[in-house]
Amino acid sequence: MRVWSIFVIMSILIILIFCQISSGHVPQFADNGYSIDTAIEVDDPLKSWVFYSHLPDSDIAQYYTFEMGEGDRLKLSLTVPRNQDFIPDMILIGPAIEMDGDVPEYIDIPENKGAWLIRGETPEKGSYEPFTPSKYYNVVDIDTVAPSAGKYHVVIYSDKNGGEYAFVIGYLESFTIVEWITVPGYAIGIHLWEGQSIFFILAPLIITLLTGLSIVFNKGKNLSFFAITGITAGLFYIGSAAMNLYQMIIAMMGTDAGFLVIVTLVLIAISVLMGLLLIKISLQDHVGNKERLSMALVSVAGLFTWSGILIGPLIALATVIFPGRQQMN
Repeated sequence: MRVWSIFVIMSILIILIFCQISSGHVPQFADNGYSIDTAIEVDDPLKSWVFYSHLPDSDIAQYYTFEMGEGDRLKLSLTVPRNQDFIPDMILIGPAIEMDGDVPEYIDIPENKGAWLIRGETPEKGSYEPFTPSKYYNVVDIDTVAPSAGKYHVVIYSDKNGGEYAFVIGYLESFTIVEWITVPGYAIGIHLWEGQSIFFILAPLIITLLTGLSIVFNKGKNLSFFAITGITAGLFYIGSAAMNLYQMIIAMMGTDAGFLVIVTLVLIAISVLMGLLLIKISLQDHVGNKERLSMALVSVAGLFTWSGILIGPLIALATVIFPGRQQMN
């Protein structure tokens, strides 16, 4: 199959993926906000965000703040990475909210604001997230409207112990270009947040790189910089697919993943196809403008399909300027 035919098929798959995105939260990590004065500001509470964080201990709360208009849809949820004994609670504070629930004394409530306490509930089964991929347990899920315009606060706390949680706010799935292409970096952070070690997270990528490079160099070719860097970029694409496959298997355990697994598998297939295409281009005896353009296009496509954890596409883009003549020993 010609290089351009493969690329056309790949592009169609990319378009289909973008058209099928149904629930994408922009990831953020929250490491402050432990008082109402230092509350984490959510600039656009209608846009879908997920804040990954950690409560150090009981009796320590984390605060978020945002502005709402009267009648705006207010969608909030709270998840944990493991179905264990850490089940945090949520308090919604704002204008025209009636006091509901026994709010702990150490929670700060501004004057003329009400507080609604929502207790976290132990979930029966986890949910599957296809894009990272990962598993989460939903403990709070609220979908209501803001009763009045003004500043609102959400407080996350636990009376029993500390642990990891993710706070989700908003319902409009939209990403800036930077937010989209940096998802792979956040994905590694999410798996660390889940409690995985960095070694096991990166192991599929490392194994792919070592195996692929050893096979190439054992062939006895005197490769150009174009070939070496292009092959390395391709292996990063394939290695990122191996990472996602490993995470998919972990995330499927204890969840009803269903058709969402197909989304993950398509992303994996795209990464593998593009990785093989990069390797094929790199090993061409003659490297001309067509091959360099193909390399550049695949590097850009890799950024938008989360292939190669950013590093692969950047290496592929840099490869375009390297000399392409190869010599045999």
